[in-house]
Amino acid sequence: MDSIYITVFQAPWACLLDCGLLLELHLHPKLWEPIPAQYYLPVFRGSLELPEGEPPALEHIAHIFGPGGPSAGKLPRPLSIGDVVRLEGKHYLLAPKGFREVVFEITEGEAAPRPDRREEFGEYLRAKYALHGKAGIVLENILEYCEGQSWSVEEELAFLEEMFRGLGIRDEDRELFAGGDDPSVW
Repeated sequence: MDSIYITVFQAPWACLLDCGLLLELHLHPKLWEPIPAQYYLPVFRGSLELPEGEPPALEHIAHIFGPGGPSAGKLPRPLSIGDVVRLEGKHYLLAPKGFREVVFEITEGEAAPRPDRREEFGEYLRAKYALHGKAGIVLENILEYCEGQSWSVEEELAFLEEMFRGLGIRDEDRELFAGGDDPSVW
């Protein structure tokens, strides 16, 4: 018997739906890469015994950790589409038609050019921080709420600090927005 060491990564399905990964896996399974590791947690690390003459390692992993498999209870939920397995230094995503090797890394979204006007700020943040789905809606609501207020810069910064912290938006971008339409800030 051969022994292999694996790590299984899972993300809550709500996160994978929110970032659009589950839909993209079904519509365009070869286009989505890199896989955004920031949504995942390692849920299993350990060695597995591979019986001789059995299917390749990934098929064996899918069998033992999949629904009804003998080790499915070792994971928060059985191995399913969207999960990632690290095996021999490589990452494999379980897609609708089996595993495929992928790049698995923390992503920050696209390189977004600094906005010229305050009205472009929402699109800038969505691209830079890869805010999709519900997180994108929350961002829009925050920015819309700010526009309806007659706050000082300090009041707006205090509000934005509380609101943007949960979205992972850094201080320099919060201060950029709070600078308003002052051309020296933009």
